[in-house]
Amino acid sequence: MIRPIEPSESLMHKALLLSTLGCVTLACSGDSAGIASVDSAFTEVGTVLRVSWTLDAQGESWVSFGPEEDCERFQTHRTPGETGEVLLVGLPTVTDSCFTFHAEIDGTAHTWPTEFFRTGNAPAVFEDPDVESLQPEAFEDGFLLGNNPLSNNTLYMLNREGQFVWWHQGPEGYGNARMILASDKQSVFYNEFNIDFSIDSSRVVEVGLDGVEKNSTFTPNGHHGFEILEDGTLAYLAIDVREVEGLGTVVGDTLMLDDGSGPVALYSTWDDPQLIVEAHDNWDSPFYPQGHDWTHANYVEYSKERDSFLISFTNIHTLVEIDAQSGEHLRSIGHYGTYDIDESLIRRPHTGSWTPEGTILVFTTPEGTEESIALELALDEENQSASTIWSYGEGLERYSHILGEAKRLENGNTLVNFGSKGIVEEVNTEGEVLWRFLTTTGVLPGHVSLLKSFY
Repeated sequence: MIRPIEPSESLMHKALLLSTLGCVTLACSGDSAGIASVDSAFTEVGTVLRVSWTLDAQGESWVSFGPEEDCERFQTHRTPGETGEVLLVGLPTVTDSCFTFHAEIDGTAHTWPTEFFRTGNAPAVFEDPDVESLQPEAFEDGFLLGNNPLSNNTLYMLNREGQFVWWHQGPEGYGNARMILASDKQSVFYNEFNIDFSIDSSRVVEVGLDGVEKNSTFTPNGHHGFEILEDGTLAYLAIDVREVEGLGTVVGDTLMLDDGSGPVALYSTWDDPQLIVEAHDNWDSPFYPQGHDWTHANYVEYSKERDSFLISFTNIHTLVEIDAQSGEHLRSIGHYGTYDIDESLIRRPHTGSWTPEGTILVFTTPEGTEESIALELALDEENQSASTIWSYGEGLERYSHILGEAKRLENGNTLVNFGSKGIVEEVNTEGEVLWRFLTTTGVLPGHVSLLKSFY
């Protein structure tokens, strides 16, 4: 059992009263008959509690929990069986909290006495961000999942008030570019790689929400982006280095697939007839010590509806859609695009993604400006053209030197991440800011996402 915290004055009288009734915890309610035991303990993450139980017979069990003033704020899924366990995720740091265990056996409800506890604090490297809820009635409650990809190699989850509810730190000297929540919401996947690419030790790691690493997959030459498909196949970006006559050593990109039997190339920029190997403004960037930085893929996203991958190539100012089965180049937008578009709009693109309406959202810094924006493009298949139908960021004078993304949310709003500028905003279709997240100095928001609930 966890050790109960000192009760607040409001609970002291209740605790005294219940002690005369034979209750051993600070509060109790309902009938606990049929529940053999309930145990709880903190995990390696000081805000995440593990609750385990044993019933006297087969039944369904669940846990309600929350801050002390709202113990019913969250509720876990119902778990069938005689025994089970669950992680309580979503509580902020240093918060007086409580949980109540419930079970239903043969149609009869049973409740274990409520437990009270206090969550721990996050490590010092996780500095509290600033959050502004500008129109709280216009966005949904939930959690921001993100990472600091460079300086601290950290992963985190925040509630809408900007309080940490989960964290994980990777090894020094490594970066991580993306974190993906597992489909069962019990773990996360993230990629890590040597930040100067001098050592090929890239891997995709799975860590449980209890903070314990579960497994990892070596991703040779891996960098920037990856995806986990429904069947468990890992898709990831890798550099592809080749010698080119008259140009020397050149760094292109490959999209690799690994279904557990080892990585296989699905697509390579070297084999794409739409792309041309030629010098450009970032050709001699020192990012990759292996050679000239040609395509510089920075993000890949899988679309289940289209069964395709969309890759953003920052150095060649192009988005490419690839068939997930054959690796065929289906279409492209930008400098080497198959669609007619004002090319000045697609400059250093980052995180291209499809919306449910079949449009493309991309984070870009249009040519001739020092202003990074979110851009939504509609494709005209008949005329093979692309045009802007929505944008956000003009006039804000926010220049993102690295990173940045735009993601359409289920509620129709858009999450716009200004990367190295350290600002993430949820905006509506009119461009009104509903919620804003501001990082501390030196902390770069990598790829971020919003989650309604862990259950």
